Order: sequence, then C-alpha cells, then structure tokens
Amino acid sequence: LEFWPERSSNGGPALRFSAIGGLYSELIALSATGQVYSWKWTDLEPYRNLDYPNVHHPRALPLGLYNEKVVMLSASVIRCTVVTESGKVASWLDETVAHVPGITRLEHAAQHFSEFHGERIVALDTCSLYSTVRLESGAIYWWGVLPPGQRRKLWEKYRTKAKKSQSSSAGSEIVAGAQV
Repeated sequence: LEFWPERSSNGGPALRFSAIGGLYSELIALSATGQVYSWKWTDLEPYRNLDYPNVHHPRALPLGLYNEKVVMLSASVIRCTVVTESGKVASWLDETVAHVPGITRLEHAAQHFSEFHGERIVALDTCSLYSTVRLESGAIYWWGVLPPGQRRKLWEKYRTKAKKSQSSSAGSEIVAGAQV
C-alpha cells in the first residue's frame, strides 16, 4: 500500500481523488479539484513540474489542460481521455506506444467538438482503440481507430481499387530501354 505523498494545494489534508485510471506505464488520478496527476509505475514519487507547481501530469501543458478543471477521466491500457468542466475533451496515448508511426493522430489537445452542439457530456468511456461520450440527449460519439467491420470494408474497397488499376495497366508492357 502506497499513499500519495502530497498534501492538497492549500496545504490541508491529503489529496482526495474523484477518479483513478491506469495506463501501461502510469497511474493517472483526477483530484477533487479537477487536476490530473501522474505517477509512473517505475518512479518512486509522482510527477512534479518544477517550473509549474500546479501541473501534476507531464502532458497537461501540451494537451491544454493547465487552466481547465477536469471533471471526467477514463483510461484503459494505452489510452486516456478526459472531459473538462467547460465541455472540452482531450485524449492521449501511453508513452509506450508513442514510437509507433502515425499514432499521434489518435491524440488531441483539449477542444470543443461542434458535433456536440454545446450539449453536456454525461458519460465517458475508453478502451484501447477508441473513446466514447454520451450527451444529455442520449447521442453517442466516438473517435479513435475504426471498428473491425469498417476497417474491413475500407480494406476491401482499397483492394478492389488496386486490382482495377493493375488490370488497366496490364495491357502496356515494359520493354528494355523504356522509362518507368
């Protein structure tokens, strides 16, 4: 059993957390005051930013969470998503998959989505491939990697297109001395 070694920002009793999630390389905690905290599994102490004492997660500044109060947190093995009091949503991936080409396209800084039409987010869920939100109206939105059925359809469409282009170019032969 480990206790979080910090006090609340006003010097009072120990921090209180409203949500906790675990990624492959870190524990993520949401304080009752709306700040996101990080404690890497390999570190002896939680993350501290010497330049910004109110920043408790290394991605808080790049994700635009510094002046935001976070009210929801959902995490899975490699993905974390948060919702702010103002209705912004931010998603990021665990550092262990950061080296994968193109993976950063699955991340985004805190932003409002026009598709939500200003509705309040009432639920947030995250899995390794995508995140979902449910709005007050009951509408559900998701973002991340396409589900298997849609990925399969796109792959088939690509293969069909590739076969057509191969068959149309099959009539012309490449001979010695031709430029390709």
